[in-house]
Amino acid sequence: MDAELAALATSGATTLVTLAATESWNRAKGAVIDLYKRFYPAASVAVGAELEETSTDLAESKYKGDELSSEIIDHWQARFRRLLIVNPNAAAGIQSLLEEFGPMASGIDNGVVEMKAQASGHGRVYQLGKGTQYNL
Repeated sequence: MDAELAALATSGATTLVTLAATESWNRAKGAVIDLYKRFYPAASVAVGAELEETSTDLAESKYKGDELSSEIIDHWQARFRRLLIVNPNAAAGIQSLLEEFGPMASGIDNGVVEMKAQASGHGRVYQLGKGTQYNL
């Protein structure tokens, strides 16, 4: 497999796993299943089940504090690579997924908030990274 197709498989896997924690997941999942139906129909049912498992595994690992996302990305990278080996024309389908869903995945809030403040004298500083703040 050439480097360009391998990079495409990696980008597709990363985008897919990132979207699993968003409101776009169902659309992305449907698009991946459609991609497999089009380019590798024999695997489409198994892929649908694996997508469900991906979502569940990521949710459980986040709840438990585990970090499985890199392992899951590796799984989907291998899945996309196999798809591209079986049908190199699927590259256009993966590229289409990246064009549609890539911007959504790149704008994901990673949960990191960095804030700096300085008060002097009798000054007060109130900062809020997320959520709602009530000052009573």
